[in-house]
Amino acid sequence: MLLLFLLSSILYSKILNGPYIDDVSKDSVFLRFMTDEIVVLWFGWGEDSKCDKYLMPLISRKEHSVNLYGLKPNTKYCYSIFLPLENSTYSYLATTATFTTFFDE
Repeated sequence: MLLLFLLSSILYSKILNGPYIDDVSKDSVFLRFMTDEIVVLWFGWGEDSKCDKYLMPLISRKEHSVNLYGLKPNTKYCYSIFLPLENSTYSYLATTATFTTFFDE
């Protein structure tokens, strides 16, 4: 019971809209999403199952966008979005998903 109380009292930001994948090409992708608060977040990405590269946008905002360039054609990639816990240096995994780049013509 105490554990449930402690978990319910943890404050964190949430993704309200998205993430949406826009402008997929053979070597790039543009992702957009909105959080309920102005936050700095961490974004992980990489070839599927690895997600071993990380970006940390420097601008605090509610409407976020991430551009990924230099991707391989016809390749499945994964991405993860980590949002901060309030008044903490810790973060949590808010969402994870995959996308595939287009074929090279």
